[in-house]
Amino acid sequence: MSAKLDIGRSYSLQSRVEEWMTAEKSGNKGVDVLSTAVLVQLVETAAIHCIEPILSAGQVTSARISLWSIVSWFRSVLSSERRSKS
Repeated sequence: MSAKLDIGRSYSLQSRVEEWMTAEKSGNKGVDVLSTAVLVQLVETAAIHCIEPILSAGQVTSARISLWSIVSWFRSVLSSERRSKS
């Protein structure tokens, strides 16, 4: 039997956004931010690392992810950052 999965358990990881990871490279022209697909992959990787230590051999989990796209917000943030670096 596996250990109990406590509420609040967490894990964090860091990743630098490389060009191949952007929405632009996924076909969303003009959107030079982390693509949704890569974001989901990073979330899934963090979740696996978080709970892996308490799973029994052969035990698997499932999850549901709900995201909304806020492209216009990202564009405004990137525009401000670019202006401040100039």
